[in-house]
Amino acid sequence: MAVQKQPVATEKFREMDKKRWLVRYLVLASIAVILGIKLYLLIYVVDFTVGFYSFLTSFVLFNIFFLSWVKYRDPFTRVKDVIIPEDRKPLVSIIVPVKNEEGNIRNCVQSCLNSSYTNKEVIIVNDGSTDGTTAILDEMRKEVGPGPKLQIIHLSKSVGKKVAIEAGSQIAKGEIYVMMDSDCDLASDAVENAVKIFYTDRRIGAVTGHARVRGAAEGNTLLKIEDVWFDGQFRMLKGMETSFSSLTCCSGALSIYRREAVAQYIH
Repeated sequence: MAVQKQPVATEKFREMDKKRWLVRYLVLASIAVILGIKLYLLIYVVDFTVGFYSFLTSFVLFNIFFLSWVKYRDPFTRVKDVIIPEDRKPLVSIIVPVKNEEGNIRNCVQSCLNSSYTNKEVIIVNDGSTDGTTAILDEMRKEVGPGPKLQIIHLSKSVGKKVAIEAGSQIAKGEIYVMMDSDCDLASDAVENAVKIFYTDRRIGAVTGHARVRGAAEGNTLLKIEDVWFDGQFRMLKGMETSFSSLTCCSGALSIYRREAVAQYIH
């Protein structure tokens, strides 16, 4: 009987997955050791107030890691096989406020247009940019052509992110709002995956994405440190909050809302 070899990509993915779990084991073990040391110092060595505060902060950190590791399950894993009929896909409005991002805005807008989710409109709100952002947006508008696929609002002066989002939402027609920062790129399947979560559970009003640093794998040490920080913020802290079906806030990098849940707070 012939034995098939696993594809190289699959083997690489499994190896990365093993490393990811190994890192989590080591982190938990390290924090547990630190907790033990701090407990010993609290009882036998240091001032009680200082020792108790030190122990408490480490205990909270340990629980964040532990709960996100043991209890958190990405909600997409429950709905990844769901297929939404084309005629039942809700309209999604992708709203991106931007100011002075001439180096990033083209990639950002293009990633929104390239999203695999078909029933969408992209709304870019130019918040009084003074660099080349305005010219780039006008050029992209001509490239895309007329129609609702890409809409651009040029504000005469800077009014801030909150008001810029409000301006975009005033012309948005979608049942789902996608809001993202203009220095970020949208993964091609991000909107599709999020809509499946909303589609299968009407109780969910907001979803926030996992953000990673672009080029961290090939970048310098600072980029790698930043990427680890993002991983902790999203997969750990937000994962822990999600395990209790509650988020304290959604990330500016990518936040997705059911319109009826946030409309009254935007306007």
